[in-house]
Amino acid sequence: MSADPESSPRASALAISYERAAERVRAAIALALEPGAGFAERVEAALRSSLGLLAAEPALAHLLVVRPFAGDVEALACYERWQRRCAEALREAAARDPNAYDHPPFFEPALVSDVCAQVARQLAADPRRLEDLLPGLLELVHACYFGPERAARLVDA
Repeated sequence: MSADPESSPRASALAISYERAAERVRAAIALALEPGAGFAERVEAALRSSLGLLAAEPALAHLLVVRPFAGDVEALACYERWQRRCAEALREAAARDPNAYDHPPFFEPALVSDVCAQVARQLAADPRRLEDLLPGLLELVHACYFGPERAARLVDA
């Protein structure tokens, strides 16, 4: 299977839709990131912009965090690639911050997976409140990289 499902003539419609949706989220995050921003600011901008987009378009959120598990192997592969890309971006951003904790290679994928699971739970409970996840997700990510004391200060700032 090609890295880009759209280039495959047999690509599932769901996989193609998934890649397009993931690209919309990536583009929203890219627009929100300030040049020269530090790790903590980048994490907040990424979470704020993606949660805002997903809250505005719950069908997009459903496509990204729920539908890949509906039995479409290609869509699940897209989900896994998207999670790896997010985890790699998180690892690279953290590596540029001398105060961020270093983690073993499995850590960022697990953290990204937890964020997606929280989005899926909130989506099932009340999609209009997806943005309410922001403070808790910020604290989670910041605590993982800076410790709980500094994380609380970063979230309150």
